[in-house]
Amino acid sequence: MSYVIGNMEPILTPSQQFEKNKAHFYNLLKHAYLTNVEKATDKIYASDHYKRVLLSENELIPRFSVYFHQLTYSFDHFSKLGDENVLDQTLSLLKDIKKNTQTAIDNATRYCEEKYLDFSLLNWLYVEALEQEETSVLALIDRETKLLKCPIKKILVLLANYRATQELLIEFSDQPFETSEAHESFDLFNANHASGNQQQITRSQQVLITYYFIQLLGKKPHKGVSKYADALHTFLGLPYSQIRNSELYKKLLNPLTYSSTKATLINLSVVRTFFEKLNFAQALHLIDSDIETLRKSLDDLT
Repeated sequence: MSYVIGNMEPILTPSQQFEKNKAHFYNLLKHAYLTNVEKATDKIYASDHYKRVLLSENELIPRFSVYFHQLTYSFDHFSKLGDENVLDQTLSLLKDIKKNTQTAIDNATRYCEEKYLDFSLLNWLYVEALEQEETSVLALIDRETKLLKCPIKKILVLLANYRATQELLIEFSDQPFETSEAHESFDLFNANHASGNQQQITRSQQVLITYYFIQLLGKKPHKGVSKYADALHTFLGLPYSQIRNSELYKKLLNPLTYSSTKATLINLSVVRTFFEKLNFAQALHLIDSDIETLRKSLDDLT
């Protein structure tokens, strides 16, 4: 450890600064969680609420960012392998991560500029953002561009906050918690995906695929939603406490209206490609009919 001449303040290495930042966020978030749960009248409800607000949906974590997602995935990957100098290993990939992010930005820009929107241009994380947040592609591009320009010091703060939330989620979880969709769907070492050439299937798209398979089996998708949601949870390996409170159940209940019309159209275009590869003509007919209905509803609003 070296010092700055004059005030003798220590100059920390990136790893030391990261650990210092993580300890700060860990103590801050843990204190906030325990304090708020302790004063609540319904502690089970409060526990779930503050785990979501303070940890899984922490406001400092740039959700649905290609740059930050690949950064955190890389860190988690090296950490799980037990590698030494996990942070150094992660930062060594910054050049490739920035390149992948710029590709995502360029494709999203093309999406905005084209008269006939090609949904396949959008990175799957941006599709999820459009579905779950009140945002636009231009806003996502702006946020991503700003992240690319962040100095290492700022990146270490964001990464430390993320790691602190993950450690606390594990510490405060009485049962396995559902892994974020982002980490479930991304493979850092898949060359096709990293270059943006392969479309990933998101949770919403998995629900839509299930919705059409139910119809192809001659069943009515709105009858027995709990049973279908339970089966999908089992298939995906996702635990739940009460099926009617699960996200999969809520999406299966209203698969074509759960998200905004534009987000659903994006998801349907991906699902259509999935069934097209299977040469499933009956499924394509159902999907095309739903796409036509949704597009008409958009036209009626304009």
